[in-house]
Amino acid sequence: MLEPQQLVRRSFSFVDLPRRSGDSEAVVGVHVPRGTPPPEGWPMLIVLHGSGERGCDGDRALVDARSWVSQPDEPGRIVVVPQCPTEERWVDVDWKQGTYEFEQVAQSRILSRFLTWLELFEAQQPVDPGQRLLTGLSMGGYGTWDLGLRHPERFAALLPICGGGDPTEAKRLRDLPVHAVHGTLDDAVPVEASRAMVRALRDVAAPVKYTEWPEMGHAVWARAYAEPQIRRWFLGQKRGI
Repeated sequence: MLEPQQLVRRSFSFVDLPRRSGDSEAVVGVHVPRGTPPPEGWPMLIVLHGSGERGCDGDRALVDARSWVSQPDEPGRIVVVPQCPTEERWVDVDWKQGTYEFEQVAQSRILSRFLTWLELFEAQQPVDPGQRLLTGLSMGGYGTWDLGLRHPERFAALLPICGGGDPTEAKRLRDLPVHAVHGTLDDAVPVEASRAMVRALRDVAAPVKYTEWPEMGHAVWARAYAEPQIRRWFLGQKRGI
């Protein structure tokens, strides 16, 4: 009998990101539900992994993403899991600094390549444009804030886990629901990174939620992804088109 993680592995197909001269090999894991999609298309959930899951094997990127494959009591959804090459980052910043100056940091090459691929993918699959959901953890938490700041119109909601962004650009997220999560004892990414973003979003009356667990350190993502209230809120977000 296959273990649960093996079953999830089999439910994903892996495709290569397009490469230009100088680009590293990179892959994307894709899960498409069986059956007939809803009239508006499948919801799509994108998961950006942390630094420890970098590479080009595909498998490691699924470690924390597999919980987002639809549970028996949930509607089906497409799950997309890009894998960042070992020598790259979703956002080229110092994680220990927490926040960063958005205008001084260009969109990373790997995220640009992923978005180019995503447009091609959506042209071939029945995706609901009003229900693109984006989450990421640690390094992927930074990627979630960064993609949300650069392309807020693309997403229905963000769920950044122990990441950071630029609080001075919070107005870009004024209309985008966000639920940030962090552990108070985090010694990898300072908790102030999430606190600063949440304060800034509240200052511009953005629809933001925040969960901070005082007894936890950096690895809060498994708990966050399993928390029923967080999960229901995230999966229930849909934007008008």
